[in-house]
Amino acid sequence: MTKNITKFVKPQLIDVQSNYEVLTQILGPKIISDAMCSEEMIRMFSNENPYPPSPKVLQVMEDYLQIANRYPDPTCYYLNEKIAEYTGLKPENVIIGHGSLGVIELIYHTFVGFNDEVILTLPSFEQFEFILNLMSGKPVFIQLQKPDFILEPEIVSNSVSPKTKLIILINPNNPIGNVMPEDTIKKILDEDAIVVVDEAYYEFCKKTVAPWIPEHENLIVLRTFSKAFSLAGLRIGYGLANPEIIKELRKLQTPFPINMISIQAAIAALEDTDYAENNVSKILKERKYLLEELSKIKGIKPYPSETNFILIEITKENLDSRIITAKLLENKILIKNCADQKGLNEKFIRVSVSTPENNKLFIETLKKIIG
Repeated sequence: MTKNITKFVKPQLIDVQSNYEVLTQILGPKIISDAMCSEEMIRMFSNENPYPPSPKVLQVMEDYLQIANRYPDPTCYYLNEKIAEYTGLKPENVIIGHGSLGVIELIYHTFVGFNDEVILTLPSFEQFEFILNLMSGKPVFIQLQKPDFILEPEIVSNSVSPKTKLIILINPNNPIGNVMPEDTIKKILDEDAIVVVDEAYYEFCKKTVAPWIPEHENLIVLRTFSKAFSLAGLRIGYGLANPEIIKELRKLQTPFPINMISIQAAIAALEDTDYAENNVSKILKERKYLLEELSKIKGIKPYPSETNFILIEITKENLDSRIITAKLLENKILIKNCADQKGLNEKFIRVSVSTPENNKLFIETLKKIIG
């Protein structure tokens, strides 16, 4: 007898499309895997750091592989200490997660119940909505308006209801690349809700609201080691907040938030910030090059960025993001197609800043495609 498995699945998950499906439905898992793992592929689509981790980080990772039979430190004590030193806060203000998405999962689990509302801007990082849907929360979207994609605090205030639990701000914004004015964030912090500010790209813009945490009990800041510190593959993120919030988040944290290698790699990275800052400087120099070259190409419009990526609008008729990304892929260059991203459409692409050689090849190839 055939079993109806779906009757056992939570009702809110029946119509959810998995990340696996989204990634593989067009090209298939093998092509995606080959593209992700191939050394020939030029990866300019997920805002990774094009440079490897610090040699000190690599040495520590090698050393700790010898004791991988041991469980990691469940308290992440020394990593908490290092992050507190790096951010100017205290260890009790820090919580570690499996990437910043691991921290947002804890935040959702802690604060968002069935049909509770979370305010998200559009465009935004898609995973914030995806994970929220898994929690049966309700997204309330605020569309950022062109030409500058600015968020008006009055619109946020008008969107807050008795069911609002969280307001999520991405600063700098992904995929736009712009930074939100401090006054805007201060006004939003006056709302009766938890305000989460994602600062994944802090090291590229050096603008942060983390020092505000002692005075704002409803503020949570998200950070990551994936970008400036070149540790995307190890999935290390952290949250910064008042001790009361950290205490509540820890109630739902698994015994081992991240693995032993990730803990030691993150500590080593924070002990060698000069290496990361040097790579950031190289990326910022290349970002300037890309913006200048993209501005010369008729048929597209690059947006100013304070991150390690650039949003590009396609203004030429009879040309869209699917055509451009497919043509670039034929040349082994991967970029982000924004056609299906809420708040954008098929006239937008996003490109990550890479090495000088990769950036030059991207510009040359894009010119040929656009004609």
